[in-house]
Amino acid sequence: MASSSSGISIAASEAVQVLVSSLADESSTVRQSSMASLKDIATLNPLLVLDCCYTVSRGGRRRFGNMAGVFQVSALGVSALKEGDVDPSFMAKLAKIATTEMISSKELNADWQRAAAGLLVSIGSHLPDLMIEEIFLHLSGPSSALPAMVQILADFASANATQFIPRLKGVLSRVLPILGNVRDVHRPIFANGMAILSHFLGYFRSKLKLSNARIKEFMRMTSYPGLAFRCWCQAAWQYNMDSPSHSPLDADVMSFLNSAFELLLRVWATSRDLKVRTSSVEALGQMFGLITRTQLKTALPRLVPTILELYKKDQDIALLATCSLHNLLNASLLSETGPPLLDFEDLTVILSTLLPVVSFNNDIKENSDFSVGLKTYNEVQRCFLTVGLVYADDLFTFLLNKCRLKEESLTFGALCVLKHLLPRSSEAWHSKRPLLVEAVKSLLDEQNFGVRKALSELIVVMASHCYLVGPSAELFIEYLVRHCALSDRNRNDPENSKVSIGAFCPIKLRAVCEKGLLLLTITIPEMEHILWPFLLKMIIPRSYTAATATVCRCISELCRNRSSNSNSMVSEYKARADVPSPEELFARLLVLLHDPLSMEQLATQILTVLCYLAPLFPKNINLFWQDEIPKMKAYVSDTDDLKLDPSYQETWDDMIINFLAESLDVIQDTDWVISLGNAFTYQYELYTSDNEHSALLHRCLGMLLQKVDDRAYVRNKIDWMYKQASTTNPANRLGLAKAMGLVAASHLDTVLEKLKDILDNVGLSIFQSYSLLSKEAKPERSGEMVEAHKLFSFFSDNYRTEESDDIHAALALMYGYAARYAPSTVIEARIDALLLLCSFRLCPSLLFSCFRSCDRTLVQGSWKGVFPLMAMTFPPVFLPFPFRNPSHARDAYEMMISGSVEKGTNMLSRLLHVRHPTAKQAVITAIDLLGGAVINAAESGASFPLKKRDQMLDYILTLMGRDDDGFVDSSLELLHTQALALSACTTLVSVEPKLTIETRNYIMKATLGFFALPNEPVDVVNPLIDNLITLLCAILLTSGEDGRSRAEQLLHIMRHIDQYVSSSVEHQRKRGCLAVYEMLLKFRMLCISGYCALAAFVLPSREALCLGERVIKYLPRCADTNSEVRKVSAQILDQLFSLALSLPKPAGFSGTVDIELPYSALASLEDVIAILRSDASIDPSEVFNRIVSSICLLLTKDELVATLQGCPAAICDKIKPSAEGAIQAIIEFVTRRGKELGETDVSRTTQSLLSAVVHVTEKHLRLEALGAIASLAESTSSSIVFDEILATAGKDVVTKDISRLRGGWPMQDAFYAFSQHTVLSFQFLEHLISFLNQTPVAKCDLEKGDNSSHLADGQIEDDILQAAMIALTAFFRGGGKVGKKAVEQSYAPVVAALTLQFGSCHGLASSGQHEPLRALLTAFQAFCECVGDLEMGKILARDGEQNEKERWINLIGELAGSISIKRPKEVRTICVILTESLNRRQKFQREAAAAALSEFVPYSGGFDSLLEQMVEALCRHVSDESPTVRRLCLRGLVQIPSLHIYQHTIQILGMIVALLDDLDESVQLTAVSCLLMILESSPDDAVEPVLLNLSVRLRNLQLLCSLDVLILYAFGPMTSEFSAVIKISMDVKMRADAFAAFGALGKYGVGAQREIFLEQSGSCGSILLGRAIKGVRITGRKGGEKGKEFWQGKCVEVAGLGGWVKRRMTTVYGEEGRALRRRECSGFWGGGRIGIHAAIPRLVLHLHDDDLSVRQACRSTLKRLAPLMEMEESNALFNSHCLTSDHRSDYQDFVRDLTKQFIQHLPSRIDTYMASTIQAFDAPWPIIQANAIYLVSCLVSLSDDQRILSLYQTQVFGMLMGKMSRSPDATVRAACSSALGLLLKSTNSLLWRTARQDLK
Repeated sequence: MASSSSGISIAASEAVQVLVSSLADESSTVRQSSMASLKDIATLNPLLVLDCCYTVSRGGRRRFGNMAGVFQVSALGVSALKEGDVDPSFMAKLAKIATTEMISSKELNADWQRAAAGLLVSIGSHLPDLMIEEIFLHLSGPSSALPAMVQILADFASANATQFIPRLKGVLSRVLPILGNVRDVHRPIFANGMAILSHFLGYFRSKLKLSNARIKEFMRMTSYPGLAFRCWCQAAWQYNMDSPSHSPLDADVMSFLNSAFELLLRVWATSRDLKVRTSSVEALGQMFGLITRTQLKTALPRLVPTILELYKKDQDIALLATCSLHNLLNASLLSETGPPLLDFEDLTVILSTLLPVVSFNNDIKENSDFSVGLKTYNEVQRCFLTVGLVYADDLFTFLLNKCRLKEESLTFGALCVLKHLLPRSSEAWHSKRPLLVEAVKSLLDEQNFGVRKALSELIVVMASHCYLVGPSAELFIEYLVRHCALSDRNRNDPENSKVSIGAFCPIKLRAVCEKGLLLLTITIPEMEHILWPFLLKMIIPRSYTAATATVCRCISELCRNRSSNSNSMVSEYKARADVPSPEELFARLLVLLHDPLSMEQLATQILTVLCYLAPLFPKNINLFWQDEIPKMKAYVSDTDDLKLDPSYQETWDDMIINFLAESLDVIQDTDWVISLGNAFTYQYELYTSDNEHSALLHRCLGMLLQKVDDRAYVRNKIDWMYKQASTTNPANRLGLAKAMGLVAASHLDTVLEKLKDILDNVGLSIFQSYSLLSKEAKPERSGEMVEAHKLFSFFSDNYRTEESDDIHAALALMYGYAARYAPSTVIEARIDALLLLCSFRLCPSLLFSCFRSCDRTLVQGSWKGVFPLMAMTFPPVFLPFPFRNPSHARDAYEMMISGSVEKGTNMLSRLLHVRHPTAKQAVITAIDLLGGAVINAAESGASFPLKKRDQMLDYILTLMGRDDDGFVDSSLELLHTQALALSACTTLVSVEPKLTIETRNYIMKATLGFFALPNEPVDVVNPLIDNLITLLCAILLTSGEDGRSRAEQLLHIMRHIDQYVSSSVEHQRKRGCLAVYEMLLKFRMLCISGYCALAAFVLPSREALCLGERVIKYLPRCADTNSEVRKVSAQILDQLFSLALSLPKPAGFSGTVDIELPYSALASLEDVIAILRSDASIDPSEVFNRIVSSICLLLTKDELVATLQGCPAAICDKIKPSAEGAIQAIIEFVTRRGKELGETDVSRTTQSLLSAVVHVTEKHLRLEALGAIASLAESTSSSIVFDEILATAGKDVVTKDISRLRGGWPMQDAFYAFSQHTVLSFQFLEHLISFLNQTPVAKCDLEKGDNSSHLADGQIEDDILQAAMIALTAFFRGGGKVGKKAVEQSYAPVVAALTLQFGSCHGLASSGQHEPLRALLTAFQAFCECVGDLEMGKILARDGEQNEKERWINLIGELAGSISIKRPKEVRTICVILTESLNRRQKFQREAAAAALSEFVPYSGGFDSLLEQMVEALCRHVSDESPTVRRLCLRGLVQIPSLHIYQHTIQILGMIVALLDDLDESVQLTAVSCLLMILESSPDDAVEPVLLNLSVRLRNLQLLCSLDVLILYAFGPMTSEFSAVIKISMDVKMRADAFAAFGALGKYGVGAQREIFLEQSGSCGSILLGRAIKGVRITGRKGGEKGKEFWQGKCVEVAGLGGWVKRRMTTVYGEEGRALRRRECSGFWGGGRIGIHAAIPRLVLHLHDDDLSVRQACRSTLKRLAPLMEMEESNALFNSHCLTSDHRSDYQDFVRDLTKQFIQHLPSRIDTYMASTIQAFDAPWPIIQANAIYLVSCLVSLSDDQRILSLYQTQVFGMLMGKMSRSPDATVRAACSSALGLLLKSTNSLLWRTARQDLK
């Protein structure tokens, strides 16, 4: 037992022992806290700490779980020892324990082992020899301990270099001899260590000064296994820096190293373990510089094979081996003391081994071993460089020989080495340049990608050193260009399957070659004369097409560099006869411009090079290209923008053709143009399989031929063009067709002749195919039979028609584009030729021979193909043929006769048989182009009718594939075909003659279904729909003879589109509306602009437009969900009425009508449309309202009637907003113009609306439609409307079961309209309210004895009550302005009745009757909807059916609050009704009234008299029997408006004081909360009388938890009453509010009240005593021995509970109760001072409470009470961040600073604070216990009051140690450990610092 400085004994040794034991605590927090305390204590009394650590560590890890912590503390203790306190024997014991623990496990990195090593290092700092000897003892022990022991020496070397280095020789003398006994598993560790040590000592021996960077690199050489030796080296270096005169290297050390070298070489390097061999080789590599040359020469025969053997392993081992090999080569070849130890013949094996390593490690960037591979590659190159420094010529010859072997890995390695050494050995190898060039030339045909890549890089290096000269230079350049043209498809070449070197691929090879070629062009001036003009040759070959961008860029760079000497470049170009001509270059580059999005900006590079090559072309082209080419480059500069244009490719191709045409116009050199044409012709072979470029080549040639006048030349070239074209490819044949069209612009007849020849040869080609089939016949078949069979099989259905389709497609396109580009003046003369009026001629004899051999074995399908063909070829006069079978002849004759009808007709009929989609598209495009040519001719003044127009339309619709088929599912190609077909139909419809009605209907039937197409794919479907709309507009414009007929056409088309306008599919509605709008636009232009010279008398009448019918069709669309549909439909209405007002006035038009009104309405409508166009964010409802208002004025009476009678379809619209809009429009129409309707009109309109109501299934729409009926009744004759409704309802009642109707009975909804009538609505509502006031009440809701009187008044049937509720619901939901007005006027009575019923129905629900509550909630919800209070409806929907009392009471309060905010004028009337309702006998109704009134009180400040009545009623019912009524009334009283609460403050405070003692805890909690509220505005004179009572009661509420829980806990088992009390006493809200209220009282503790408030005297208060009595009653006879212990002070010390409690305890426990004595009482319980200072500790402890609200309340309270405590300099403390922070460290800082303030300014209060805080050690919250522990430790450690220390220091120590051992909570234990450390560190405890523990 130690003593403090004051002589007070404290259990310091026991405390330290407890802390050390806590290091093994299960909680990491406790362990960390104990560790922190022990670290601080160890600096004060290290011996005591070491004694305790030694005591617990003697059992080892098995007995103590945290040896790492013990060793760490021990290490700190040893480090803190003074030299005089070091006991060698004790240190030896500690060292023995540490080493014993370390060797007890085979692990090397355990935490406890590292801690034990730290302890040994600390011991070594005092007694190094003792520590080292202890280590040496275990070096000769089990080999598993060797690494750990060596590691300890490493740590010691790092920590104490000055003590370790003098002992290095001894360490080596003990460590190195035992290396031979090391196990294989540990040998790599020691080998790595030797490598580091040798490397470091090598620097010492060379006496080199290491830079800091080199030292850091050296220290990172190896990982942990070599850490020991590395630390030794570092220590040696540090020792050398401190003592440079003393070198650690002497003869003995070198002798040790030589012995280790021999061991590694002869034993470890030959081990079977790969790790051992690897580590040994690494160590040997570092030792080559330390051994003698003789020893090295002797070791070479063993070393070389050992190192080379490692190359068979992975990357890491190869790197290690290469590093060692490099060191070996340096030591053997570059020694300054003698000749090389290895001849070149000896080196060949090494070099041959290294070459494959290059291939494995050169290009592995895609692998994870990139850094390792790169390092290995570099080391290999360093090895070759070392050899090259000694044997340059031999190495050169060796590498060339390896290249000639053409073994991939060796060749690749040799090329890489040559590339690496060539710049470094250029002088030595200068004379050998021809040999290298020849060797490289021999490798140009190598197929391996790795070799090709290395060869390409070597070529670039050779060029940079002027190795490329003469013809071989061009050969190498072409090699680079060839590889610049590689692409991904080369990866699949068979030759490349041999790739085995690295991760090489064509893309990488191409990148290397591109970069190399550019480097040669830009950076090496000597290469310019080689590259120019040779690179021009690289543009033309087809195999180099992919390299065009790179070649063009290189040419541009060459031209740019030599721009000042362009003449010499031209001269050099002309001097070469093997380079392409300018025409060939231009032809090639022009076609390659095709793809503007090509990689590497091909188009831009080509255009750039054309500018530079302009001097090679005719002189007048230069200026034109300088102006035009930048424009083209600008177009393709931004590829991202280019991709956004779907037609960018077509636009770009047109730009190329225009560029060519203008260039030819500028050149004006016929010979040059002819030469260019020949170049185009010859270059067809470059694009054999490239259809895109072939198509552009066709067009280029066509444009050129357009400029040529030589017809024979033109005919020859178009023959060649057709021969080279591939009609099987759509792009190719389209380019061919466009080319033919371009030629036709100047040579139409020539083109037509060519097309005629092609068409004539179609049949010939077919029979040529037949001839080929005949040659393949089997020999055993007879000749005629075989030939006939083949011919007929050719025409059978099984024959593939692709070739025929392609030919027909190409022909059709060529004819079409010929017509498109042909001059308009010659179209009519050649229209027959363009319509293919030619016959299909075949050889008659061939057909006769075929048919003569026919037999019945032929399938019927063959006949169908051949007979029509023969009928078209031969006249009927040749029939019949001589068939063998007469029936065959008859069939043939009939088929030919039917086929002969087509003889002489146009060939378009045959084109109908094409099947492929692209062929169909081609035929349709041709017809479209033909029609466009006729239109162009008409526009040019050469108009003529197209006689075959209807037949061509039929062809198009047939090819379109849509007649009776559906329109929903379509393939992508089919959609393209249909879009083109619609465009072609539009073109043909636009030509003369006009369409007939039959043709129009046929077209519409075949096309209108496209409106139903799905929306995807958008890029295909949208153009198709646009084409369809354009077609409909064309039909409208070209049909009919005058305005009336066209109006009929317009209505006819619009009525067919109506199904899509009102479709449920959004895109169909959008398409339909857009089509109608476009047609109206065209029709209006037709009527207004005088199109087709329409006179006034032929204009359509207004009636012909059927505006009423049309308006009700399009008006719902103005309320559509789609904004585009809304805008277009509004424009449709605008066009309709604009057109109507421009037409002649209808018959019977009255002149008295305001003429300006329709025009102003139309202007308003146009304003709305203008707003829609400019602002899409405008409110759609506002727009719709304005549209309806305008339409209402624009309709005539008859049109209005037609609109109203056509409303059923609009109201039943499939789109809900549209249907609502239609109803809204009808209401607007009947409201504003209902007076114009007659009785018949009203009757029929009502029937139409009721029809809509019956058919509408959606409830909301039905109600809206009924609202329209009500509006009709209000605006017209209501009796007629009601008669129609009643008549319909009567029929339903008789004929239908209205209770089972799906969707409800429509006529019941119709009665809602009656509720909107002024008279009926008020009568109906008053009746319902009076009925609710007579509703019976359940027994549970009556006071005792009142049941009979209420139930005897008459029982209303349940069904009538339910019907009343349903009726009330129907009234609220009836809608309409009148019904809502009635509810608004009766708002207060309705709300009051519903509120009271709410209480009653919850009373019934509590007894199991839930239906009344559900019905009431339905009615209440309907009321909320009626008055528009959505918030109140949400409240009801959320908690309406909650049966818990608190939930529905709060719900009523929320409803009242909502009403008070939204309808303050209704509050007065509602309060009057509810105030009277407080006197009702029904409890639930009183609770409901109190709940509502408590929320209405804050809003009743405007009516004084009523407020007085409310206050009186609330005060009276504060004593109500219902606790709910009591607390609600109190809550209402404290919410009296601030202007009126002063006069009631005293009265309210008195009630609060009374309710603070209420037996119901919920009432108590409400009283505390209300006290907080009232104190905010209470005057001093009102609080002064009750200040003492309030403070005492609040303090008691804070203490309830501790007293109740402890009494009950001490006296008995866990009873139900015990659980309830615990639940209440632990209430967080109660604690928080009690603390906050106590703080609020602080502002009243001033003046005369200050001393009273600070020093309150009295008993504990009635509540506290009552709680104690209650606890005694609960546990009186159940306490047993536990209760006795409680009162005897063994568990908790409580005194002063009052005489009654003592007498009660005497009764229970007899004389033992009288023996109770007050011991160490602090005055905390009654009789003593219980002022502010008694509350301060609680506030401080709860500043870090678990609950946030309690923390905030205590902070606020402490700040308020701080001024009353009169502590100077406390403001800064209470305003600091530590007070408001939630971090425990900040809290502890605050407590420590506050304790200093207490000790300085309030020393007399420390005793009180200590007693109060110590009692909190037993608080029910662990966090409060921890806080109390810390506060007590601060008070004791910082106090210098000897009285306080004498009273509490020993007690606190004992309690803390007891808590440490008994507390189950880790937070408490951690706090105890910190507190013990704090107490021991304090200046009050000094003597213990010399104490020691008895270790016996």
